[in-house]
Amino acid sequence: MDQIEVLRWRGLVARIEPLTLAHLDEVLVIERESHKTPWTEKNFRDSIMGNHGCIALLLNDSISAYAIYSEVAGEIELLLFVVARRYWRSGLGYAFLSHVVENVFSNAESVFLEVRESNIAAQKLYEKVGFNQVGMRKNYYRLASAKEQDTFDLEDAILYAMEMVEKPS
Repeated sequence: MDQIEVLRWRGLVARIEPLTLAHLDEVLVIERESHKTPWTEKNFRDSIMGNHGCIALLLNDSISAYAIYSEVAGEIELLLFVVARRYWRSGLGYAFLSHVVENVFSNAESVFLEVRESNIAAQKLYEKVGFNQVGMRKNYYRLASAKEQDTFDLEDAILYAMEMVEKPS
């Protein structure tokens, strides 16, 4: 995504634009508030400066959500989709993800993602947008309480997919 787009939500106008290093301080605060095991500054820098797609949603010039994805051979993996805590369960996540799927991912053949088994709200969002559960990854995520331990507990990931392009029969 190279340009600024507009998303209308609840009478407000939000900007969707490329996520840049200038957004990093604000994104890191949201990331720490939103995840049991948040991405690091290095993770974000590598994605922004590398080959990942990085998108920010701004309301009133403030980051409200962001998405990071990779695209290879017509397949997209949604690596990170985060809505600022103050907008959880407001419908903003649905509006933003729907916009991203319809406008940014529209030329892909399929989109994949993983979500923590315990993140029921995210699972409901992905299913509402049209993703289908296609599998599980056992012991995929570390639990937050395990950061400093030599041995740690793990949580399963649920795999979701969405087919985007009809294949000729």
